[in-house]
Amino acid sequence: MNGEYDWIWIAWPQLASQSWRTPRGHGVAVTWDADCLSRSAFTAARALAGTHPSRAAARALAGASWVWFERQRTRGLTAISTPSERDRAWLRRTSGVPIFTVRNYVDTDALADVRATRASAAGRRVLFLGSDFEPNLHGLDWFIQRVWPRVRSAVPDAELILVGRGLDERMLTPPVAGVQLVGEVPEVETSLRESRLVVCPIFYGAGIPNKVLQGAGAARPTLITRHCAASLGSHDGFVLCDSATDWTESVVRFLQSPELADQVGADAIARVERDFGRATWEVEMEKLCAAVVRQRSDSG
Repeated sequence: MNGEYDWIWIAWPQLASQSWRTPRGHGVAVTWDADCLSRSAFTAARALAGTHPSRAAARALAGASWVWFERQRTRGLTAISTPSERDRAWLRRTSGVPIFTVRNYVDTDALADVRATRASAAGRRVLFLGSDFEPNLHGLDWFIQRVWPRVRSAVPDAELILVGRGLDERMLTPPVAGVQLVGEVPEVETSLRESRLVVCPIFYGAGIPNKVLQGAGAARPTLITRHCAASLGSHDGFVLCDSATDWTESVVRFLQSPELADQVGADAIARVERDFGRATWEVEMEKLCAAVVRQRSDSG
């Protein structure tokens, strides 16, 4: 680097490990926008310990490596931005540079057409949004095995729709009654419009699941784990479920009570517009930009 850039924004972890002392010495600010990788690995180790001990051990080792990375290899950066306050608190203990929260945001205007179809009119469909990322597959398998049969027992015509890149039909071998695998779609608005509620049974990872924000932004009741609630800052506006029984009862309640789905969906969109809208993102980006400007001024 020869100092021709004012600000380098890194979104790829491997690039953050490079030495950025030379460009910073030329007045270049370098920031890393990242989920907290060490927390992701350690939460995976804890979630997998009871069922997959070898995978849990591997995640724990990975977590230790990421702690070293976050502590040692990011010291040459100007700042790190991360999408959740929980990640920020963790990184403040492991990294020696300023940490800023820049939350993901959902474009609620783009979901206005979805909200025009109320949740109560969407039929008895439950939507899972997510790629073949390991936390998604782990949570989806748990939901299908532990929750879905009990939901179908109470609501025989209930449907679970699986939408996301990389989802494979082998997940449903043998087929599971009431479960339809759609896979990757060009846009998620149609899937949201046709669903009564959205489920996010995710037990580990980092960052903020965008599918949670999309579900809430569509004014659909959005069911989350305690892990997801911690990443969001609270479960305000969302439906917190701790156990398979909680999940079953909540899903059944919304499928059997369309009016309740509309009421809780209204709470969901209100939370998203308050905390995860464009305006909030702009405020948080302004704070990061101000820090970058100060760094350049100090180095200049």
